[in-house]
Amino acid sequence: MYRKLALVFSALVFFSGILSAQPWKEKPSGSKKPNFHSMKAAGDALLEPVKAQRGKGFKALKRWENYWETRVNANGDFPAANQLQQSWNTYIKSPGLAAPVPGSSWSSMGPTSSDGGYAGIGRINRVAFHPTNSSTYFANTAGGGLWKTTNGGSSWTSLTDNLASIGTSGLVINPTNTDIMYLATGDGDGYDTYSYGVLKTTDGGTNWSATGLTFTPGWVIYKIVMHPNDPNTLLVGTNGGIFRTTDAGATWTQVVTNISAYDLEFKPGDPTYVYAGADGSVYRSTSTGASGTWTQVGVFTGGDRTAIAVSANNPSLLGVLVSRASDAGFLGYYTSINSGTSFSVTYNGPSNLMGWESDGSDSGGQGWYDLCMAIDPNNANNIYVGGVNVWKSTDGGSTWTIAGHWYGQNGNPEIHADHHDLSFQPGTNTLFSTNDGGIYSYNGSAWADRTNGMAISQMYRISASQTTTKVISGLQDNGTKLLSTTGTWTDVNGGDGMECGIDPSNANYMYSTVYYGSLYRSTNGSPFWQDEITPANSSGAWVSPFVMDPVTPSTIYLGHKVLWK
Repeated sequence: MYRKLALVFSALVFFSGILSAQPWKEKPSGSKKPNFHSMKAAGDALLEPVKAQRGKGFKALKRWENYWETRVNANGDFPAANQLQQSWNTYIKSPGLAAPVPGSSWSSMGPTSSDGGYAGIGRINRVAFHPTNSSTYFANTAGGGLWKTTNGGSSWTSLTDNLASIGTSGLVINPTNTDIMYLATGDGDGYDTYSYGVLKTTDGGTNWSATGLTFTPGWVIYKIVMHPNDPNTLLVGTNGGIFRTTDAGATWTQVVTNISAYDLEFKPGDPTYVYAGADGSVYRSTSTGASGTWTQVGVFTGGDRTAIAVSANNPSLLGVLVSRASDAGFLGYYTSINSGTSFSVTYNGPSNLMGWESDGSDSGGQGWYDLCMAIDPNNANNIYVGGVNVWKSTDGGSTWTIAGHWYGQNGNPEIHADHHDLSFQPGTNTLFSTNDGGIYSYNGSAWADRTNGMAISQMYRISASQTTTKVISGLQDNGTKLLSTTGTWTDVNGGDGMECGIDPSNANYMYSTVYYGSLYRSTNGSPFWQDEITPANSSGAWVSPFVMDPVTPSTIYLGHKVLWK
């Protein structure tokens, strides 16, 4: 019970909506280069005065800052988006290497599975389904590359071990030759990694090569889609507009500029119509997305991030989900029944579909970060939307009930928080969610975790026992996890797991922290933590260090704004 309460509290105080003008989410423009130092300074000036207010984005700034501060150049310029990949390519081609992939003596220790529900192992941005084999699908992870299952999620294999560690935000597969796939790089929702373009494989993912779309630092890809009848035509939505290729990725044209194209959809049965969900608006092309054919057809006052969905059951229907710019909560659900020519509001409350509460009674949300929707391809009245939780409508969006809650409040089905994509698997009635914890499938009443076998955790810190085989690690989005002496990983704390440690002389004493130096302790070797021992009225850095005195391990030094002992 304590562990679940800790998870509930940690998630409530951590995630928050981002205002639409955050400095680290600037749209790329011309020759202007993003600079870490100036972006951090602007972010601190904007958000430091309101850092204690939920919904303002201060914690998201600190996460972005923590990732990049050790990766930028001394002057604050970001490295080339593909610099790590180029260095890796040079390394594996170096004379004297016995194998193309060195380090074969290493093996993964995990974590590679979780209990599901509110627990998880790592963030997944999207899922892509094989066009003819329902047991095969692919997971786009935020920092661990692309993974493939051939047995419905019972086990997974990485397809990008020969690439440098990358974020991925989408995959499309040629239906006439499934060995040809296109991979969108970068972490579109979190900005933890920038995109260096679209990669292509012609051998099912064994080898990847660059296409004609490559980016300088600052770009992210939100979504990639393929023309349903012409696999050589693809569209990519980015934080700086929409790009299009008609020659299988060899060349690309920027067909829309200066918008955040969060979502893209072809009209079922008539792919000359293409829709884009942008900054509180919908854009449409009636010429297969060609340059000069896009117009803004829907504007939703007060809106920010926009998700869209279509259904083969009603091809002229376009559903639109919009987050509110002021607090990243729910602005409204809108419907077009004439292929985007006009829109009407279908639902704008009272329930806040983007909040944390299972009854929708709270305000705000994090629509800048997790906003998605899907319409049943066989019944256009069945609609699902995702934010912190998942909500369902069975009457075309007029009324809503909760379909999945991040810790199972009031007996509702549990599923990990923060949903980045919802999609129906073609040929089935199964809905999939990709979220901060992994990938889950839904049978209409319960959610099943499908991440078993993926090593995708984004770890802040790791520590090993000096007297046993215990290992402890703090993970982004997924708390602190402990590897026991029996080889089993267990969740021991919630929130974002940070610095952690095991007493060097007595492995029953273990410690973990959450952001800003909240320090927790177990004294009996139990994976269920009992004590918070943070000094009163103190706060620390995003990742606050602590050390145990090697002579007197019961003495701990905690680095807050002052050093605590």
